[in-house]
Amino acid sequence: MNPIILTTHIGPNGRLYIDLPTDFQNTDVEIALTFQAIPPANTWQDNFFTEVIGGWAGEPLQRPNPLPDEQRHPLTFGE
Repeated sequence: MNPIILTTHIGPNGRLYIDLPTDFQNTDVEIALTFQAIPPANTWQDNFFTEVIGGWAGEPLQRPNPLPDEQRHPLTFGE
């Protein structure tokens, strides 16, 4: 058995046409097809915004006070 995986497009008529060159000639073959829709790129999964965004169920987050700025040496360029 030789599995072949390909990505193709089903047109608006709902028909899938497959044209595969093989080494077989004048013989019977058995073909097994598995269809899986490919989700469009750059899309959000169902209920993403209602379940993930704002989904924190713990205690309210506290932002600590910022630390003081560091004192750094001034930059020198080849001096």
